[in-house]
Order: sequence, then structure tokens, then C-alpha cells
Amino acid sequence: MSIEANDSAAQRAATMRGDAPEAGEETRVSDWLGALRGMIRRRYPVMILVALATAAIAITIVLLMTPKYESVARLRIDPMRNPMATAQEANVGLTSEAIDTEVSALGSPELAREVVKRLNLQNDPEFAVGVNRQIAAGELAPEERLGAVAESVAKHLSVRRDKLTYVLAVSFTSREAVKSARIANAFAEAFVQTRVGSRASTAQDQVTFLTQQIEKLGAESQAADARVGQYRAQAGIVEGGASGTITDQQIAPLSTQLAEAASAAAEAQAKVTQARRQIASGNLDAVGDVRASPVIADLRRQRAEVTRNMGEIASRYGDRHPETIKVRQQLQGLDAQIKDEAERAVSSLDAEAAAANARVGSLRGGVNVLKSQQAVNTRAAVVADGLERDAATKRAALDRLNQLRIEALQSTRNIIGNIDIVDRAQIPLAPAAPRKSLLAGLALAASLALGFGVITVQ
Repeated sequence: MSIEANDSAAQRAATMRGDAPEAGEETRVSDWLGALRGMIRRRYPVMILVALATAAIAITIVLLMTPKYESVARLRIDPMRNPMATAQEANVGLTSEAIDTEVSALGSPELAREVVKRLNLQNDPEFAVGVNRQIAAGELAPEERLGAVAESVAKHLSVRRDKLTYVLAVSFTSREAVKSARIANAFAEAFVQTRVGSRASTAQDQVTFLTQQIEKLGAESQAADARVGQYRAQAGIVEGGASGTITDQQIAPLSTQLAEAASAAAEAQAKVTQARRQIASGNLDAVGDVRASPVIADLRRQRAEVTRNMGEIASRYGDRHPETIKVRQQLQGLDAQIKDEAERAVSSLDAEAAAANARVGSLRGGVNVLKSQQAVNTRAAVVADGLERDAATKRAALDRLNQLRIEALQSTRNIIGNIDIVDRAQIPLAPAAPRKSLLAGLALAASLALGFGVITVQ
């Protein structure tokens, strides 16, 4: 009799007795449990047999499952230890994108091939069985073995970032505990060495590049300096120090001399004009050079004596006496000599004025020549300054490249990795998967459920 039949019979009996709904419900549950216990007592051998058989099969399968051991090595990324970075760049830290890049690099095929070669895993059965079958079937060329094995090894590798730290966890899963730790450490070591070698290579490449650029720019700088010197020589631009060119230094004193000469010439010309005006009016004493002439002074003295004698002779002999006429002629001769000497003095002033004017003309011509040369130099200096700026720019760039080359050389001598191993992988004591005790418990529970189900449906 099934549980449903017993339940229906109990329900009909309760209905015939006219029990309340609550009492009927309790009766049905009690009858159902009684029927269940009776069924289990009658058929428990079947349930136990099915459960034992199923549990035996399931536990056997669990026991036959290949254990997987997982070992974890941890790497730390320290931006402060990067010799190629500036202090500002090191203080900024690493972005999530930069760390993700390192994670991807750890799982790169190139790094996997390096580990396979280091540990000689090409013939390891755990990774090479499938590859050997592909090679035997002609699906894979023998020379592709390394890449195929590396791909198989990479499938057992897992790289992750520990939360928001600069630590990367490199885990490797293998059927052997020792192998899992060895390969995890090999990946970590290969990655660190690759990064150090890469930075050393980068620094050396930078030194080589900078050396080539320095040689090229050095030649250009020398050529630029040569062009400046050649142009200045051709244009006649000779630097005279802080005061400007030689022409600039010459024109200032020459202009001063010209001004002084022009003033002296004007003064001399004024003296000549004044002297001629005084002589024309007969006022010889007003002419300074005439008044200061010793010859004229002597002639005036002689004239005074003759004039005195003439008065005595004229009073003694009369105006028509030969002696009086003779003295009068002497007086006229002295006046003529005085006038001639005055004219010579004025002529001397004329000569001085002419000389002053000639000096003014000479100086003015020199100043004009220098001004013309100055204008030419000014135009040429614009071009020369442009060449000089170009040469200065090249020299500054050359100095900067030399500084960068020195820094690059120092970095090649002091290369340290900014990634180091902080926790080497240890040999695991227990497999990470499968969890056989848990699976065995689940298998036992499932077996009992299956046995109960079998006796229920019968």
C-alpha cells in the first residue's frame, strides 16, 4: 500500500467519524508519518543497499580524482626604486592601469616560454601529453613544441592584485606540490629579472641614442658658431665689448670732436668778421690780435716818435720845408706798415678760421662714414644676432643632452628593479582541489537521498 492510499483511507475514516478540520489534519499527518515509518521498516534493506552502492561508487570517484596543489608567490611593485623615474614621477605612485599592465606582462607567452626553458618543461607529462599527441598526429610542427607547452603551462598560472596594494599574487596549480611551488617561483624570478634587464637595456639604448644625438648636435653647433664668425668677418662686424662694436665706440668721441671743432670754427670766423669790421672803420685797437702784435706795437712807438719830431720840425721850418715833408713821409710809411701788419694779423685769423673749417669738414666726413658703416653694421647685426641665437639654442640643447647622457650613464650603473619578491612560494601541505572530505560527505548524503527515493517510488 502506498503513502497516498493510506492518506486517503485515513481521510475517509476521519470524515465518516465527523471530526473537526483541525483534528482531521493532525490525524492525516500522524497517519502519513506512521505509513512512512512502516515503509522504511519494511524496505530499509533496499534503501541501505542502494545508498551503500551509490556511496561506494561516488567515494571511489572522489578518491580517484587527481589532486591539484596551488602555490603562491608574491611580488611588490615599488615606484620609489625606479632609477629611471624622476622624484616627482616616483612620488605620484602607480595607477591601476600601470599595475594591470604588470599583471598582463606576468601572464605573457614570452615569460611562459622563458620559464619552460629554464625548468626544462618541454617533456613534462603534465603539460606535454596533449602537445605530443598533436605532434604525432601532424597537427603541430616539432619546432612549435616550446610555444605549445608554454601555452599549456600558462593555463595553470593565475595572477591577481592583492586588493588595492602594490602586491601581485602569482599562483600556479599543478598535480605535484613541489612542482607548483617551483614553477610559481620561476615565474616570479623570471619576471623580476626580465624587468631589470629591460630597464638596463632601455637605459643603454638611451645612452646610445643620446650619444648619437650629441655627436650630431655637436657638429651642428660647431657649424653654427662657424657661420656666426664667418658672417661677422664678412660683414665687418667686430665686437668691441659691452659698449658695442668698434664703430659704435669710434663714433661717440669723433662726434664730440666734431662738435668742439665746429664751435672753434664758428668762434674763429666770428673773430675774423669782427676784425675786418674794426679795420674797415679804422679802429685797429679794437682788434685784439692787432693790439697784441709786437711788430705793430714797435711801429706805433716809432710813429709816436716821428709824430713828436714832426711837430718840432714843422714849428721850426714850416710845413713846406724838406725836413717837414720827409718826416711826414716817414709818418705815412709807418701808417702803411701798421695797416699791412694789421692785414697780416687778420689774414692769420682767416687762416685759423679756414683751418678750423677744414677740420670741421674732415671730422664731419669721418662721422658720416662711421654713421654709414654703423647703419650697415646694424642691418648686418640683425642677421648676425639671428645666427647667434641659433647657435646659442644649439649649444643649450647640446648641454641638455650631455646632462641627460650623464644621468643615463649613472642609471645604467645603478640599475635596480622596482619589482621584488616579497614572499616566495612554499610547498603546499594539502591540495587546493578537490576537497575530498567535503565531496565524500556530499556523496554520502546524496546516496542516502537516492536510496530513500528508490524505496519511495516502488
